[in-house]
Amino acid sequence: LITQIDGKKINNIGNFQSGMAWVRAGNLFGYINGEAKLVLPFQFDVASDFSGKYAIGRKGGLFGAFDQTGKTI
Repeated sequence: LITQIDGKKINNIGNFQSGMAWVRAGNLFGYINGEAKLVLPFQFDVASDFSGKYAIGRKGGLFGAFDQTGKTI
């Protein structure tokens, strides 16, 4: 079991979908892979599970969809 990722205490972890899961540390969300490595940094105010190749999140007050590299679409 993990309690920290990238030096931050984990509050919650979402469902693994498409090999990634959101993870919450404090008030921010990031994404980890199946090896519990942080793939997308803690930067999102809101995060969803991936559905296929994409997830939805809120950053800086704006909602958007992004891929597994963090590129917005």
